[in-house]
Amino acid sequence: MRGYLQAARQALSTGGGRGEALGYLCEALLEAGVPALIVLIAFFYSPQLSDYRIGKVAALHLMAGLLGGLWLVRAGIQGRLLLERLPLYRPLLAYLGLALLSLALAFNRAQGAEALLTQVWLLLLCLLAMHHFRDPAAAYSALWTAALSGLVVALLGLLQHNGIHLLPSIYGDLPVSTLGNPNFVAHYLELLIPLILALLAVRRRLWEQALLWTALLLTAAHLVVAASRAGWLALAAGLCFWFWPHLVPTSRRSNQLLVATLVALLLSAPLGLVLDSIPSGGGQTLYRSLSQLTQSTWERAQSGFDPENFSVAQRLIIWGDALALVSTHPLLGVGPGNFELFLPAHRSAERHQAWKQLMGERPNVAYEAENEYLEFAAEGGLPGLAAMLWLLGTMIWSGWRCLRLQDRPEIRVLTRGCLAGLIATLVHSAFSFNLQDPASATLFWLLGGLVVALNRGASQGRTLDLASAGRRAAALGAGALLVLAGGCGGLCIAAGDHYYFRGRQHQAEGQPNRATLDYVRAIGWRGWDFRYFHSLGLAHLEGRRYAEAEAALRRSLELHPNNAPALRLLGQALWWQEKNADQAVPVLQRAVELDPLNPQSHRWLALACQQRQDHAGAIAAWEEALALQPQDAEALMRLGIEYQATSQLLKALDRLEQAARLQPQNPTILGNLGAVYLMEGRLEQAETLLKQAISLEPAQLSWQRNLILVLAGQRRIQEALQAAEPLLQANPRDEQLQRLVQNLRQRRQKEGP
Repeated sequence: MRGYLQAARQALSTGGGRGEALGYLCEALLEAGVPALIVLIAFFYSPQLSDYRIGKVAALHLMAGLLGGLWLVRAGIQGRLLLERLPLYRPLLAYLGLALLSLALAFNRAQGAEALLTQVWLLLLCLLAMHHFRDPAAAYSALWTAALSGLVVALLGLLQHNGIHLLPSIYGDLPVSTLGNPNFVAHYLELLIPLILALLAVRRRLWEQALLWTALLLTAAHLVVAASRAGWLALAAGLCFWFWPHLVPTSRRSNQLLVATLVALLLSAPLGLVLDSIPSGGGQTLYRSLSQLTQSTWERAQSGFDPENFSVAQRLIIWGDALALVSTHPLLGVGPGNFELFLPAHRSAERHQAWKQLMGERPNVAYEAENEYLEFAAEGGLPGLAAMLWLLGTMIWSGWRCLRLQDRPEIRVLTRGCLAGLIATLVHSAFSFNLQDPASATLFWLLGGLVVALNRGASQGRTLDLASAGRRAAALGAGALLVLAGGCGGLCIAAGDHYYFRGRQHQAEGQPNRATLDYVRAIGWRGWDFRYFHSLGLAHLEGRRYAEAEAALRRSLELHPNNAPALRLLGQALWWQEKNADQAVPVLQRAVELDPLNPQSHRWLALACQQRQDHAGAIAAWEEALALQPQDAEALMRLGIEYQATSQLLKALDRLEQAARLQPQNPTILGNLGAVYLMEGRLEQAETLLKQAISLEPAQLSWQRNLILVLAGQRRIQEALQAAEPLLQANPRDEQLQRLVQNLRQRRQKEGP
C-alpha cells in the first residue's frame, strides 16, 4: 500500500497527472481494503442485531461492493482492465447463468436476489484477489491480517470458555467469541490453522515466530473447546494435505517417529508431575483439567458415530427432507435463497415423528440443509450443483497445479497452506453451511483467489482497452453502481434487522404496539423477509387487531407459503373474526399438514370447525390434539361437548369425566358434565355437579337453567319455581327461561301444592 501511495505522490510531483495518481490511490485502497474486510468480517457484530451473522453479511455487501467499485474505477481511470486467462471463468459463468435462470422461476425472487447477490460478492472477492495480489508483499498483508484476527478471535473465545467476558454475550460460557456459534468458530479456524502453519514455515524473525506460535496454540485450543466434530474432521483432512509429503513412510521417517515416541514416553511422567503441581482454578490442577478436557474431547468425537446423538440425528432428518426436495425439483431447484421456504413441505410422517422425539417442545425450524452440496442441489437443481462443483474443483485443481509447477519454496508453502484450508472447508461443508457463513465464506474465496494470484506472478493476461471516453465512462459508472449496490444492500440488511430485533424485544416485554412500529420500520428497509411480516402479524394479534394481523400474516405467507406457525396464527386471526370461520378451516388444515405433531394446530382447527358447526371435523381435530396431549383437560371438555352435540352421550360422559378428574374445580367442566348427566337421567349426580359449578361461577345462566330442570325432573316443582322465578326477574328476556317457568307453573297447577 505504501508503494502505491508513494507512486501517487511521485505522479503528482513529476506531472504525471491526477488520473495516474488516482489510479495508484485506488490500488492502495484496494490493497488496504481486503485486510480491512477480513477484520470486519471477523469482529463486526452488534448486540442490537438478531444474529451474529447479520452484521457480517452487511459488512460483506458494503466492502465487496466498495472494493469491486474501486477495481472498475481504477480501470476506468487507467484506461485498461487486465483480465487473467483463468480456467475459472467458464464454470463461474455457468453457475451464475443457471442461478439466474433458477431465480427467475423462484417463489420469493427478492429473497433469492439477496442471497444470489451475496454469492456474487464472494465470487467477486475471489476474482479481485486473483487479479490484484500477485505481489507477495500484498498477499502477506492479507494473510497476516487473517492470522492475527484468528489469534484475537481465539483469545476472546478461550476467555469466554473460562467465564471471562470482554464482550457482551447471550451464550454464557460457550466459546463463540465474535462469531456467534461453536460451529461458526470451527468454520473459521479450520481455514486459519493451516495458514498459520504456512506462515510459520516461511517466517524467520523471532518475534514473528513467537506471534505465530501463540496464534497456532490459541486457535488450536479454541477449536478443541468449541467441540465441533465436523471441524476436527475437516482440520484433520486439511492437515493430511498439508503434511502429505511427510506421510509417505520411509526408513528415516520411521526411525524419527520411533525416537519421538520414546522421547514422549520418557517425558510424560515428569511432565505430568509438573502439570499436576500447577493450579488451574476451582481446586483442580492443570494436569487434571487437561485430562478431563482430553476425555470429554474423545467422548465427543466418538458420539459422531452415534445415530441417536442429537446433532447427528438432527442432520439425518434434515438431509432426508433436503433429498426429498431435490428429488421434487431436480432440474432448476427452487431458486437461490428459497431452500427454507420449501423444505417444510417435504418432511415425511416418519421424519416428523423423529423430529418431535428429538426436539420435544423446543421450537426449532431448519433454515439450512446442514450440507452445502445438498443445498446447492435444492436451490439450483442438479445442474446448479454440478456447476458449483466444477467451479470449486477448478479452483482446487488450479492451486494444485500451481503447487506442482511452482519453483519458489516460499510460494509453495503458502499455496499448500491455503489449499489445506480450502480442502478443510469443503470437507466440513458436507456437514454444515461454511460457504454461507460470511466469516468463513469470505476467507475461503479470498484464499482461493490468493492461491491463484501468488502463482501467477507478474504474468499478463488479456488487457481490455478502455481508452475511449465512452468505455471509461462505462467503467466508472459500473464501479459507482457496484459501490451503490453494496452500500444499499448492507444498509438495508443492517437497518431492517436492527428494527426487527427491537420489535422482538418490545414484544418479549409485552409491548405489542411499540413492537408493531418497529416491525413496520423493518419492513420499510427490507420488505421481502417473511419473518418481519410474521412477527408483525403476531404483534397485531397480541394487540387484538385481528384484521391487521390477517393482512400481515397473509403477506408473510405470500413470501413463505409453507410456514406452519404463520398459518396457525392466520387461522387464529380468522377465528377471532367470527365471520371468517370458513376461511380459517383450510388455512389450519394446511398448518396441520405441514406440522402434524403440533397440538396447537389441531386445537385451532377444532375451534374453527366448531365455529362453523362442523361437529365431525371438530371431533376429529380434538381427538388428534388429545393423541398428542392426552392430559389436556380443556381439550377433553371440548371434545365431550362435541360428542354431546352429536348425541353420543356415552363418549361425551367418558371425555368429560376424564376432564373432571384432571381439573375437579373447573366450573365449565363440572357444568357441562352435569348437563350430560341430566340428559342421561342421572339426576342426583347432575344436581351435585351443577350446584358445585354454580357456586364456583354463579353468573353462568345455562347451568342454573339445567339445575331447575334437574329439580323438575325429581318432581321438586316448588323448589324449581323458587329458583326459576327470581332468575326470570333478573333475565326477563330469556325465552328459554320464560318457557321453563311457564311449564313449571302449569305442572304445579295440575299436580297441586
